[in-house]
Amino acid sequence: MYTKKYVNIFIKFFVCLICIMLIIATCSISATTKKLNIYSQSYIAYDRISKKVMFGKNTDKKVPMASTTKIMTAILTIEYGKLNEYVIATQNAENVTGWQLNIKKGDKILLNDLLYAIMLYSANDGAIAIAEHIGGSVENFAKMMNDKAKQIGALNTNFTSPHGLDNDMHYSTPYDLAVIMDYALENSIFRDVIATPSYVININGYNRNLNNTNKLIKTLQGCVGGKTGYTGKAGYCLVNNCKKGNMDVIAVVLGAGTTNQRFDETANILDYAINNYEIIKLNDYIKDNISIGIIKSKEENINIIPNQYILMPIIKSEKENIKVEYDLNYDVIAPIERGKVLGYATIYNKDNQMAQIEYITQEDYKKKTYIDYIKYIIGNYVNLLEIEY
Repeated sequence: MYTKKYVNIFIKFFVCLICIMLIIATCSISATTKKLNIYSQSYIAYDRISKKVMFGKNTDKKVPMASTTKIMTAILTIEYGKLNEYVIATQNAENVTGWQLNIKKGDKILLNDLLYAIMLYSANDGAIAIAEHIGGSVENFAKMMNDKAKQIGALNTNFTSPHGLDNDMHYSTPYDLAVIMDYALENSIFRDVIATPSYVININGYNRNLNNTNKLIKTLQGCVGGKTGYTGKAGYCLVNNCKKGNMDVIAVVLGAGTTNQRFDETANILDYAINNYEIIKLNDYIKDNISIGIIKSKEENINIIPNQYILMPIIKSEKENIKVEYDLNYDVIAPIERGKVLGYATIYNKDNQMAQIEYITQEDYKKKTYIDYIKYIIGNYVNLLEIEY
């Protein structure tokens, strides 16, 4: 009877303890989110220098991404298209819904103008015209988009269109969009386009002025540019890059409730990342070379050196928490080839592992031959005679 009573008390205590831990964890997450004033469904801050995630929420969650899709459309336009060519719009381009130029079947537009139209004005009909011009069909262009995504490491992304209108099979993640944007920013044409506040295009001989939908290029210091997006399922989205001092950061915000929210939260993310983080060289915290003994070799010791050079974003105040642990192979027997991994340096920020760097040999170390052993014996014998003499 008493045993059952105590068991019930223990169970209640255990359940309460779990609830308290969950509340603490939830409060911690909420406090971080509240500190940044981020209420969008998912977001990420991505450092372009180290190619590392700085912080975020639901960074690998597959969600609709609306017209941020057009970053990939722009990549293929620049890489596979001839920007001075004319594109003839089809009926498919005329029929597309959503934000558009209202082009008609047979309209003639420079591919370069369509590039600006999709990135500044987010023209869905322009995206269809590009897809059919470069890919032959929307379906084939979507395949090209998916192939490129896999090639550059956006492995949790799937495209079904060049514009990003809602489709259950059309999705990405904050991390993948950061990777895609990072790749796109390597192209000077792309950078010029997204940094342009307004641009005049020509359709059938008539000029039309297009304003950039990304207002951060005018309001955020250091803003390079980016791409907006909106659909009913995706909410308000924004992928944006900012450079300031030695920092180069991409922010992705998906699922914001309003257009102002996406801009404000993106600005908050970039401001926090740039002002509170710095890029450190992890190799500055480890030994340049380490000497270890080797058995059955002409040499008594060999030097091993780091095989990697790693940059890492870290909160400035946390640099003092960095510590290093070494795991080395001290039982080395010749022969050993150049490039052999003989140890590791594991770098921690408090108890969180930041990276593990390999230590490798710089050259080949041959095994002693019988002749080497005979020379060694003779040499020692000669030395002994000299001492006795």
